[in-house]
Amino acid sequence: VIIELKSPNDQIFKTNKKINNNDGKSTEYQLSPQISRAIPQILHYKSILESKFVVDDDLQRIGIKPGKVNKCIILIGQRKDDPVWEEHFRNLRTSFSNILEIWTYSDLINKLETTIINLEDNL
Repeated sequence: VIIELKSPNDQIFKTNKKINNNDGKSTEYQLSPQISRAIPQILHYKSILESKFVVDDDLQRIGIKPGKVNKCIILIGQRKDDPVWEEHFRNLRTSFSNILEIWTYSDLINKLETTIINLEDNL
């Protein structure tokens, strides 16, 4: 598993509010520069690790050998209390294969809290 850590303050989406032709407002959602960089970055790491020969000097120096990468996780930003944001985020997550996952720090905190509750209940 490869985990790419980005800042909890980074955005997943860049939003632009615009006035449309009938004087209404619309919000455009675009991938933020941070997530746009993180996706190809983690996939590049995956390709390096899955190559037959690790050619990266840093990986060789610390003794990481080539092998299968089962999952890539990008940990970035925080969830927004906004149903439109949630829908876009859900669509983004489900559009990737099961190899690439995007988690927010909010997701991580929820997973940890659930794990702690399960551990306490089973002690």
